Amino acid sequence: MKERINIAAFKKPLEGSDIKGNRDFLMQLKEDRRFIIREIHQPIAEAATLRGLYDDLRDFGISAPMRFIIAEKNEESLKYHESIEDTEGRKTIYAITDKITPADLNDKTAQEQFGKDIVDLYSKIIDYYLAKLESGKAYLTDIGGWDQFVYGKREGDEQNHMYLVDAGGEHSYRPNSLLMLLETRLLSEINNVDRQYDGSSGRLSKRADALWKKTRSKIV
Repeated sequence: MKERINIAAFKKPLEGSDIKGNRDFLMQLKEDRRFIIREIHQPIAEAATLRGLYDDLRDFGISAPMRFIIAEKNEESLKYHESIEDTEGRKTIYAITDKITPADLNDKTAQEQFGKDIVDLYSKIIDYYLAKLESGKAYLTDIGGWDQFVYGKREGDEQNHMYLVDAGGEHSYRPNSLLMLLETRLLSEINNVDRQYDGSSGRLSKRADALWKKTRSKIV
């Protein structure tokens, strides 16, 4: 039997989710399993910033079906979390993410569409970072990995989409952080997508290389 967790902002009890997170303990409402709930390890003061950052993703066509609330922990929930404690005491930020039903990629039609959609996704990610680099505004530093997205449908969808579901909330405005992201993960991910799903056209890789060069030029 799953152990219930009570958090003041939620009217109904929570329980551990059937879905296992890469980094976090995931929860769901006991009587409504359409959503995944996780604690965000960021200071309370960052809540408004997080909302803005994820809204920015949607402006670039990157689907991020999540919203953020501030809730007060109690003794039960403290057993599962070791969050940042700040001047507001036991409050923390929670992300509520729509649960996505993964597509059946054994289906040939779904496979073909997935290839097109993942190429499109990484093109949008490059657009996002180019714009953020040019503006000097804060950007998310943890949206570059395949494992942070699920390809499938949320409730009401007729077609599969790429959804960002891993909401860590890490962010920066410094070009150095973007350069690190590119060199440690994002360039490799983009090159893999290019080879596997864009016929080794080099289009994504060339755009990623241009992003890398522009990022380096911004570092003094």
